[in-house]
Amino acid sequence: MKNTLILSAERLKNITNIASGYISKDQALLEDFISVYYRNVAGRLAGLESDTDLAGMALHHFVLLKSYQDNEPALRLFNPSVEEHHFHSGRSVLQLVAFNRRVYGFLRYP
Repeated sequence: MKNTLILSAERLKNITNIASGYISKDQALLEDFISVYYRNVAGRLAGLESDTDLAGMALHHFVLLKSYQDNEPALRLFNPSVEEHHFHSGRSVLQLVAFNRRVYGFLRYP
């Protein structure tokens, strides 16, 4: 029986191809990003979204990551539209890029 808990390699490739159509450089980096971005997404949840929407979500987050500087969190809150963000959602979206630190309560560990 096929594992339906993760996205298939074919679907990830399709998502990557769609997203790659919107950028001219960093193609390999985008491909790596998408494979990590959707690594732990349940296939049944991703099944509710089209490949085009998944590509747009990842692409938009990738662009935010590329603009990240100086270990300051980057936040983006928006209501996505296909024309501007390359995906649609009936909900507001909050995207975050932050330096990965271990945080336990109020103590931070390097």
